Amino acid sequence: DENLRSSVATRLATESAFRRGLDAGEIVVTYQPVVSVSTGDIKGFEALVRWDRPGHGIVAPGEFLPIAEDTGLIVPMGKQVTSITSRPKQEPRLSALRMRAALWKRRGVVMSYVVCYHK
Repeated sequence: DENLRSSVATRLATESAFRRGLDAGEIVVTYQPVVSVSTGDIKGFEALVRWDRPGHGIVAPGEFLPIAEDTGLIVPMGKQVTSITSRPKQEPRLSALRMRAALWKRRGVVMSYVVCYHK
């Protein structure tokens, strides 16, 4: 079936590009404020991983995170994200906040990382 072949080819191309992107430092982190609903105060920041793919721009997480999880690339990606987020001086709003990282595993395989900064 041509649709299946096309889908598989697209996924393999994305996986290959993602592997190269990890090596090339194309993984970036953006920070989203965590806001108190009751007061409107910023309580911290959540680190969000993004892939800045040359020629494509920012790739939606739903396009690359499943590939990272399925192939085990979530581990090296998580290490890069942890390295980036553990240097809060690059983001002045974070320097006075505490970092909290969480790691989820399923059957011994790292499935996701979450990094948050809070007061």
